[in-house]
Amino acid sequence: MSLAEIRNQHARGAILGLLKDGTNTNDSVLHDGLTMLEGVNVSRDQVRAALRWLAEQELITLEKVGLFLVARIAERGDDFNSGRIVVDGIKRRL
Repeated sequence: MSLAEIRNQHARGAILGLLKDGTNTNDSVLHDGLTMLEGVNVSRDQVRAALRWLAEQELITLEKVGLFLVARIAERGDDFNSGRIVVDGIKRRL
């Protein structure tokens, strides 16, 4: 596994953690949260790619609003955050 894939897995898990309160959050705010709160140094493009990947896995829902992607946790994402499911490609949070 490459360092880039490890970073992607951390970012995906951290995004789900940031969304766990159920609020709609755009990619810009998530980028800031990843950088400042989670210590995951990724670009906005990488955040958007992670959001699209999470949506494909049905862990979040995505909506395009103007220039932003707005994410909201889905039931499956709640299951991941609660430890009820494991998803390949996402680093489990402790």
